[in-house]
Parts: sequence; structure tokens; C-alpha cells
Amino acid sequence: MYTDLTDWNLVALAKRGEDTAFEEILRRYQPLVNHLQGEFYLPDMDRDEWQQEARIVLWKAVQHFNVTREKAFGSYYKTALLNRRRDLARRAHAKKRSTSSGHVEIDANPELLSNLLVDTWLATPDQVVIVRDTVSQCQATQFSNFERLVHEYACSGLSIVEIAASLNADGKQVKNALARIKKKLRNEFR
Repeated sequence: MYTDLTDWNLVALAKRGEDTAFEEILRRYQPLVNHLQGEFYLPDMDRDEWQQEARIVLWKAVQHFNVTREKAFGSYYKTALLNRRRDLARRAHAKKRSTSSGHVEIDANPELLSNLLVDTWLATPDQVVIVRDTVSQCQATQFSNFERLVHEYACSGLSIVEIAASLNADGKQVKNALARIKKKLRNEFR
């Protein structure tokens, strides 16, 4: 019954929900689907998956095809299939790129990950107390009054310009004082 109808008539019937009309269109264009599968190889897609994709593309093509304006349904469907094939190839290529980029799953090896994420600069509370005491002792015994003030302001987060303005000093004097402070602290921790 449906084999005698034109593509336009079958598309119109399939749009209205006629399953047999849709199946007839699918049967008519099966050689095209098979040809495109053979022409454009996708490694992650087997024959059944491609057939399913072709059905989905056909259903969308039927829904969007305008029987009053379009000339040939076959070329419309072929273009839609080719576009879908390109999308699938692009996605497969992108997937290859992303998996080879060296990303590690967090749950893949928790022990390895915990060893990689250990912060070697992380100090214990005892170490923090020792450092603070050493800095306080160095500040009291080795820093000049100017250096002591510069150090306090710098530790409170002020910039060189702000420290210079607060102490009525030149920016170069503050920079030099910070350099001397760093040198004295480095020598203390060696």
C-alpha cells in the first residue's frame, strides 16, 4: 500500500504519526544509510548504533521537512545524515583528545593521590610556634627601630607605598629595610 506513494506523501503521513509510512521511508533510504556507514568509518560506533542514529535523524528530518517548499526529501535526509556523521566524528575526536590529556580520576587510586597532595610547606603547630618565637627574638635583638616598624607594617599587609607614607620615609628606604629584614631572617633560620 505505501510502496506506491511518493516521498512527499509518505513524509506527510509520517508527520501525522503513521508508523508504517515512517518504516517505508526508512526502508527506501536504507541503502543510503548503509553506504554512508561504509564511507565514513567511526571506530566507536557499530552497525546497530549507526542504524539507530539514522532512525533518529530520519525522524527529525520528517518533522522538519516542508513538503510544500522542499524539492527532494532524499537529498534533505542525506544532508542531515552527513551532518550527524560529522558531529559524531567530531565528538569522537574530542573524546580522544580529552582522555589522552593526562587527567587523573580522583577516586582511581586514593593512596597515590593523597601522597601527591601532601603539602610539604605545611607546618605543624609546634613549628609555627618555633618560627614565631624566632622571628620575635630576631626582631627584638637584630632589627633597628625603623626595621621593626617596617616589619610590623609589612606583616599587617600594608604596601611599600603605605608603609613609607606611615613612617614619613622614602619608598627606597622601606625597600632597603625589607631587604635587610629578609637577610637577617634567612640567616637566623639557616
